[in-house]
Amino acid sequence: MQAQHTITIDAKLIPEKQLLNITQEIKFVNASNKIVNEIYLNDWANSFSSKTTPLAKRFAENYDSAFHFEKEKERGKTTILNISNTNSKVLSWQREEADIIKVTLDKPLLPSQNYTLKLMYSVKLPKDKYTRYGVTKNNEYKLRYWYISPAVFDGTWHTFSNKNTEDFYLSPSTFIVSVTILKNIVLFPI
Repeated sequence: MQAQHTITIDAKLIPEKQLLNITQEIKFVNASNKIVNEIYLNDWANSFSSKTTPLAKRFAENYDSAFHFEKEKERGKTTILNISNTNSKVLSWQREEADIIKVTLDKPLLPSQNYTLKLMYSVKLPKDKYTRYGVTKNNEYKLRYWYISPAVFDGTWHTFSNKNTEDFYLSPSTFIVSVTILKNIVLFPI
């Protein structure tokens, strides 16, 4: 199967803050026969941001109160600094859910055409005690769902919040990832 999108990520780990600073490009290809005026993005790293996210509600449904009572600094979140097009024109965006972003394009994207989004954001990594992914008590980094990705579009948008069911849904994509870390840090990308 041929990749539909190209996702280029340049991340730098700031271990003293348990933070990833990320610059990213998403080359989104409209493989449908419909015109696209917005692109939806999955931001599952932000599903740890509050006690009211779909993930937090899932923990509560399973009678797991640890996340609810955790200090905010122990949870993860995404801070978006900028979303723009290839000409650096800032694009309008909003959160549809804590972990789903709607970006309004500056021009319609026709079928078979592509559109490149440029993102700058930081991800505060959560402790690994909630989902086995994040920062361990030994300061190891188990990374999963830590980057922003395009939701699946086949004429209809398929957006899904993170509910810790490991059901991440992504179109075939080519990834180019660079992560800058210190020598003494252990990183487990999954």
